[in-house]
Formats: sequence, structure tokens, C-alpha cells
Amino acid sequence: MSAAAVVDALVRALELRDYRRGKFAETREHADRVTLLAVKLASKVAPELLQDPRFEHGCRLHDIGMLAVPDAVLLKRTALTPAELDEIREHPWLGERIVATVPGLDGVCRQVIGSHHESFDGSGYPRGQKGEEIPLGARVFTIADSFDAMTHDQPWRAALPVSLALEEMRRDAGAHWDPELTAVFVGELGLEPTPE
Repeated sequence: MSAAAVVDALVRALELRDYRRGKFAETREHADRVTLLAVKLASKVAPELLQDPRFEHGCRLHDIGMLAVPDAVLLKRTALTPAELDEIREHPWLGERIVATVPGLDGVCRQVIGSHHESFDGSGYPRGQKGEEIPLGARVFTIADSFDAMTHDQPWRAALPVSLALEEMRRDAGAHWDPELTAVFVGELGLEPTPE
């Protein structure tokens, strides 16, 4: 079985898990959106990433570790306890373990999965990586993932307008996101809102 076929099967498994949560296909749609955004950004800042199919595989599978997070945590309708938050924060590690033995899902694929919640200032998880300790593919992907999360409804808040999401990204560049990559994402990709 090819790595691409394994990726499709794992994305389908995540999609079916969402079906139990009443959000059939949202995980796949999110994965598709963030992969397109990450590829677009990578084409500007790190085209070498696009020469390796494992980058896109990692983008599509970034949340595969959620398969190992208990339903009681994922389906909870009230605020999560600190222990439950810790379980959610384990999903990058868990995702790395899920793909660890699959040929073609190593390298940059595992880096994106394992580091997509790291923050440029070191405040992220699971390793607390900082700055360029965070693999480039993960730094690129995190920007796309954050933007998509901000501009789509979440269980804890409504979607932000694009202009507010971009303003938040400009403001927090250097804390959450690589400031140079964020500047390219906001400016050069044509996401800059038109002046009113």
C-alpha cells in the first residue's frame, strides 16, 4: 500500500470519528483547507518542502493523534479540566506514534504532526520547542492551521472575520508564529484585506 493510500485511510478514520460528534467531514475539509494554505505558503518561503510528498502527508494528518484521545474528552460540552487539556495536548506525540512505522510517513511528515502546536516563543506543546528548533515544515503548517481555526467556527467561539484573524496574526507574530513566515502569509499571499 502506498503512503498516499495510508494517508487517505487515516484521514477517513478521523472523518468517521467526527461523524460520532455530529460533524461529518469537517476534519477532512479542515485538513484539505490547511494543506492548501500550507502548500501556498511553502511555495513562497520553502519550495523545497514541496519536493517531498511527506510535507503534504503531514499537513493532512496533523491531527491523527486525536484518534487516541478519549471520546469523553472530545465530546465534552463544558470546559475541559487541566487533566483533560493535558490529554488533548498529547495528540501530537500520539500522532507521531501512529505513523512511526509507516514507510513514507517519516521525516517532515512526522515533524509536522509532532510539532504543529509548538509556538515560536517556546510556549507551545508537546516539547516546548522555540524559534528555529521547530522544524520548518511545522512552522509553515502552524500558520495555515491557526488561520483556518480562527476563520472557522470552533466549539468555544464563532469564526473571526478574515481581517481580525490577520490582525491577530500580525500582533502575535514572534510569539505564536515565526514572524518572517507570518509576514509572507499575511502580505504576499494576497490575504491582506483591501482598505475600506
